[in-house]
Amino acid sequence: LESDRKFLNPIYTNDVIDKIIELERRDQREIAIRPHPHEFYLYFDV
Repeated sequence: LESDRKFLNPIYTNDVIDKIIELERRDQREIAIRPHPHEFYLYFDV
């Protein structure tokens, strides 16, 4: 979204784009701090 800001500006304001980016980054952080189910399979399948 940041790289497409110029393209999106006629449709969305900078505040809206910033808010969407903030929400997406928060979601990505939440996913990144938790193990993936495949990691459980690899490391906890004892």
